[in-house]
Amino acid sequence: MTARRGYLSGTIRGMWKKMGWSQRAAILGGYIMLYAIAVAAMIAITDVVPAYIAISAGALYLLSHVFRAMRLAALSVDALKLSGRTTAAMHFATIPFALLLPFKLGEVVRFFALYKMGGKASYAVIVLLLDRMFDSLFLVPIVAFLALKSEVPLALGVFTILAATVPLAVVFVGPRLLSEVQSYIVSNHASPVSLRSLRKIDVARRLVVHAAQVARRQAPQLCVLSLLIWLCELLVCMILVINSAEIFQDALDLLGSRLVVFWASDTMSPILSIAVSITLVSQLLLWPGMTLFFLDRLKHEQHQSRSVDHKPRNYVE
Repeated sequence: MTARRGYLSGTIRGMWKKMGWSQRAAILGGYIMLYAIAVAAMIAITDVVPAYIAISAGALYLLSHVFRAMRLAALSVDALKLSGRTTAAMHFATIPFALLLPFKLGEVVRFFALYKMGGKASYAVIVLLLDRMFDSLFLVPIVAFLALKSEVPLALGVFTILAATVPLAVVFVGPRLLSEVQSYIVSNHASPVSLRSLRKIDVARRLVVHAAQVARRQAPQLCVLSLLIWLCELLVCMILVINSAEIFQDALDLLGSRLVVFWASDTMSPILSIAVSITLVSQLLLWPGMTLFFLDRLKHEQHQSRSVDHKPRNYVE
């Protein structure tokens, strides 16, 4: 199974290493040319904002993903004992999928990448839940403000509620709740089935206790990074709204619409269309290099994860 999972990344790494410098330069040069054509086409197809405004917004949006990569790296180093630079590269290698796939299916790609790196599906889920929890700290006020002044997109409201409640329940309610369930089973049941269930509940309790400890240890720096992320996201929308030839309500409305719109939708307004185009082009800027770096580091991370015991200590709540 391990060999099968590593076949794709190993094949790509092998092909890249066998190429000469001239072939590598030709491939990278071709990508840069296609990228430049895509940027030129994005600017040419719309007169909603000037070119320099679109480029400035793209740079700010890219900076927000630098902060996202730092946040994910901090969580992964603590929870999965992975390399921070490999995790940051993984973030940039997988972010285009988050925009290209509807209904947040990009998270499935990130989960699979974290699982391949760390070898623990449950810990990969915990990292993603905590990552979304710190997003929700700033998304909840935004959604609340939008709800007071206008209609909130249904998808944004649902995803924000899930992102806020599920991780918080895991981190703050899960340890105590599972401890109470254990105590109840020990006190009232002694059948073989109950004992097997007790072992599984104990594994789950240790997992959520570990998640809670990671969240508490990393909370200050993760809150600061999350604040910087959403400041950059809001500034992108403010720049576009202020300098737009189209009348749009305000930056928060644009932000809320951009967060839930699917790129292939044919009902987008011109300013929303340029906002989505800017995000996609910004994400693709570092994508080839980061993907190659991530694939090159993947085998090393898989080897390291086998030698690390991910099981948290038996904390008593």
